[in-house]
Amino acid sequence: MIDVSIIVPVYNVAEYIERCITSLLSQTKKNIEFIIVDDCSTDNSISIIESMILNHSLKDKFKIIRHNDNKGASGARNTGILHSTGKYLYFLDSDDAITEDCIELLYKAVEDRNYDFAIGDYECIDNEDVMPTFKLSESFLHSKKEILNAYRKYQMYDMAVNKLTNRNFILKNNLFFKENIIHEDSLWSFALAVYSNSMAAISKKTYIYYVRENSVSTNILRKDNFYINKSIKSRETIVEEMFNICLRFKDSPYEKDVLRTFLEHKNSLLIGILKTPDVPKASKYETYKIISNYRCNTKIYDFVQSVDNIKQFIKHFHTILPAKIGFTYLYSFYKPNNS
Repeated sequence: MIDVSIIVPVYNVAEYIERCITSLLSQTKKNIEFIIVDDCSTDNSISIIESMILNHSLKDKFKIIRHNDNKGASGARNTGILHSTGKYLYFLDSDDAITEDCIELLYKAVEDRNYDFAIGDYECIDNEDVMPTFKLSESFLHSKKEILNAYRKYQMYDMAVNKLTNRNFILKNNLFFKENIIHEDSLWSFALAVYSNSMAAISKKTYIYYVRENSVSTNILRKDNFYINKSIKSRETIVEEMFNICLRFKDSPYEKDVLRTFLEHKNSLLIGILKTPDVPKASKYETYKIISNYRCNTKIYDFVQSVDNIKQFIKHFHTILPAKIGFTYLYSFYKPNNS
């Protein structure tokens, strides 16, 4: 059996793909398969890959799957999952790279104790200010409560990359990526944290993240209206999906832990919308009303569950106010810089 399947969606990354494939070919861990999903690239990304592996000893470890239609990163990752045969799955973006010992370190951590997943630290190239931090020390979390607590406190990032996850665990819990949205990693990582019962954290940096000019995040910062509108609609969808996951744990021993995690990340997504530039305030208010209505209990109950310090009190206080007053309150803290 293959130990690890590395899944790489590829779409028009000819400028960056060589460093990505080079990092795959340099892995110290053996018994890996590399699943390249061509999401209808119109440049020569795939030709570069084929040329790099043509005479390489690992050529037979590569699978190149071609889409007939562009499905985006989520669809490409889902295709990779369905074509994978490894015991564990690892997602890598085609414009990034991994350290040569990345898979070996993560595999050893997760396999030794049969954990649901392992996560490593990462290095950001070009713009660390826009990236989430990784605050977990070298550790093992042995319960859902511990994992949710770490996720709720943003001790681990939302990105789907650099997490080595048990394939059977993914299939059992239907952890496929939501298609036709952006920020899909936020939803997937929320579900991963909610369904997991064990995880390993590696303090060593195993992933190299490159911030490039035409990524989704930079398009939003550059005020591209298409990405701005899609970002807001995607966040609405993500909150709805998180809410539905939360309901599945009602009356379970983990109900409160899942609820608190949902409320924190719902609030964070809401704040992200308020801070988005070049969106009319009235439009933000309409979105605020939609998202605020996703409650698992009464306003007061949800508020009490979401607060454990004064900072949280201030951040979540808007949830117990009438919608218009609550929006005005939150907007005063998190309006965009250009307002």
